Amino acid sequence: MLKYQKIKFNIPLQKIQPKMQQVSIREVTSEDFDQITAIYNHYVEHTLITFDIGPYTLPQLTDKILSLQKNYPVLVAHDEDTILG
Repeated sequence: MLKYQKIKFNIPLQKIQPKMQQVSIREVTSEDFDQITAIYNHYVEHTLITFDIGPYTLPQLTDKILSLQKNYPVLVAHDEDTILG
């Protein structure tokens, strides 16, 4: 039978725990569209996460969000005035 040795670390927790942001989730508003466009276009241009092959303009993504809002809630994560995703 294997025996495991307990190892005790004497590191204060505040040194290893990252500081957490206060993140809230709410429905998207028209004031969020420019930040959402910048975030979305970053992933279009630099990753393979989306199936889009080119960036959206602000009016294009605004139309897409408004269309989605007719049937679904569209949510954003934010920290005060900054949209995080």
